[in-house]
Amino acid sequence: MIGLLAYLPTTVFGEHYLYLIFFAVVAFRERKSIAQDFMGMFEKDRTIRMTYTAFLMLVILALSLLNNAFNVSMMSSEKDLIPYMMLMTITMYFSKFIRKRDAWIITSLVAIEVLVGAYEFAIGVNTIFTELENFKDQSNETLLYFRRVNGLSANSSGLAEKVFVSFLLLLGFDLYKKLYGKIILGLLFLGMVITFSRTGILALIVLSTTVFFRSQSAEKRNSLHWMGSVFVIFIGLVAIAWVLYTYSEPIFNQFTRNKGEVELTGRGDIWANFTAFLIDHPVMGNGSYKLWLGKYHAHNSFLETLVSQGSVIFGLFLILIFRNIHSKNYWLLIPVLFYAMTQYIIFWGVSLFDLVFFHFLLHHDTMSTETSWNLLKAKPGLE
Repeated sequence: MIGLLAYLPTTVFGEHYLYLIFFAVVAFRERKSIAQDFMGMFEKDRTIRMTYTAFLMLVILALSLLNNAFNVSMMSSEKDLIPYMMLMTITMYFSKFIRKRDAWIITSLVAIEVLVGAYEFAIGVNTIFTELENFKDQSNETLLYFRRVNGLSANSSGLAEKVFVSFLLLLGFDLYKKLYGKIILGLLFLGMVITFSRTGILALIVLSTTVFFRSQSAEKRNSLHWMGSVFVIFIGLVAIAWVLYTYSEPIFNQFTRNKGEVELTGRGDIWANFTAFLIDHPVMGNGSYKLWLGKYHAHNSFLETLVSQGSVIFGLFLILIFRNIHSKNYWLLIPVLFYAMTQYIIFWGVSLFDLVFFHFLLHHDTMSTETSWNLLKAKPGLE
């Protein structure tokens, strides 16, 4: 149920407010765990205290709300009535409750959506919903970039992001070890091709690299499974090298859209405009209201957060993020942060990508502990 509710708002007819239902259902399902997490803070013996991460997040939230109050004139729509840093704080906590069964549901739904996308690709349309304004007949296009499909999402980027999230869930929860997981894994690779998100493909290469380095522990190097994996990787690299050498020109044309050079599809101008705004508002940014310039966000999660929140809050937020990257989760998070440099995929406030990102950042390696939320701990004093 929780996996379904996390997925539904990402579809073309899904509404963002559905995440409020997600929070309500999670709160009901996990009411005992939530009570355990928080009631200990009010016990006389103070057996459960706030960690540095939780303290820092509350400081960030307080500063962000003050920034909102002092810059009410920067509010641009009714959506700003709910501070998105408050939603991000809630998301950080509730991402704790993503379980393996929820990961199965999310990845299965995304795999089904990839099959829908494959059908769209085969018949030459970007979406099966012909009544939508962005519906296109692209059957005569030859470049993959112009044949990108939406699946059940509003656009191809949304589907590509869900495909990448599913890679994280399959790997992080070890779902790929099951036959069904391997089938989903294959469909996800297909999804990356038919959405042809160039930044997503590069992030997937980074993810493959971090997965490989993680496999290099001394214990795993002595196993037959590891040696078999290395052999498969070697054969794969040889095959990729052969394909790149043999078809280098058409592949290069696909990634450059036949323009002969790598370009950023307008990001240069967008980044310049956001940077100019930041120069004019370096400390308070956009008053902690999410900044849109016309219909565009920054296409960069870090730049969007910096310009929206201002340099002080952003600096504290970076400390929170990078302080929680460690040997158990770096291999999943570094590719996300790389992806976030050219897409606004995380730090929305609440989104499927935020839920998965914060789960692996803050909670995944602590689920076996007594309190299981590493924003609280069963020892006196701050961390």
